[in-house]
Amino acid sequence: MSTYREFPECPTVVRRYLERLDADEAAHLARSAPASLAADLGVSVHALEGAVAVRAAKVDVPLLNRVIALGIDQPATEKAVDELIEGYRSAGVARFFVQLSPEAQPSHLHGWLRDRGVRHFNNWMKLYCEIGDPPTVESGFRIETIDAGQASAFASILVPAYGWPDVVIPWMAAWVGTPPTRYYMSFDGDRPVATAALYVDGDAAWLGAAATDAAYRGRGAQSGLIARRIADAKTAGCHWLITETAEDRPDRPARSFHNLVRFGFKIAYARGNYLGRSDRSQSN
Repeated sequence: MSTYREFPECPTVVRRYLERLDADEAAHLARSAPASLAADLGVSVHALEGAVAVRAAKVDVPLLNRVIALGIDQPATEKAVDELIEGYRSAGVARFFVQLSPEAQPSHLHGWLRDRGVRHFNNWMKLYCEIGDPPTVESGFRIETIDAGQASAFASILVPAYGWPDVVIPWMAAWVGTPPTRYYMSFDGDRPVATAALYVDGDAAWLGAAATDAAYRGRGAQSGLIARRIADAKTAGCHWLITETAEDRPDRPARSFHNLVRFGFKIAYARGNYLGRSDRSQSN
């Protein structure tokens, strides 16, 4: 699949939300880290020419070290690209992503990245749907909105499900309960089994932090959480829902992609993840 495949039926207003809400929530997650923990993990947020660069310099997870919305609010410049890339490399970030929307300008921005050893790695599928009547799902699990009192349980499901190192569990726990994001958990009796989050911003809401305990996958916990968040977003006055998931490929099926499509989500575009490294010798 081309990184720049277009899906023109996606409304322009939703395309703007897709990048901006993702950038806002990523910055919110980074800023939720307590000062001492942020110092230990090298967590920081930097804004440049409308792009947001989040870093966790001592954590080798590209999702926690990425540039979002580059070239969206205004055309990117080579100076900005150099500054963003050098920020990761000088901080010693092992691997980082520069994520490019098909609408990022100038159109040859991906060439600038390639020239600097930041190469296309894979795609995320950006999805959207217009909120209609909230679906009804009987998952058999109890769903609750949660606060900081259940933060440790939330983080203990989320972090291993994403394959992240345990060192970030306190950070993810500190995120839970910080507004304006809403946090959800599914329970089997008293046992927490799945997590999710909802970030509301005006006319749109972002769905994220979907994770399920390995022993409960494939049993409908995430379907229930999707339905609950659709209903809550509608109640909050939202018109659009946006999210992202791994690209569904024959050699690597993406269960979350199919789950979201069942709820009416459509593809907005494939967003390219361009991978950079601090070790320049491994960048080519």
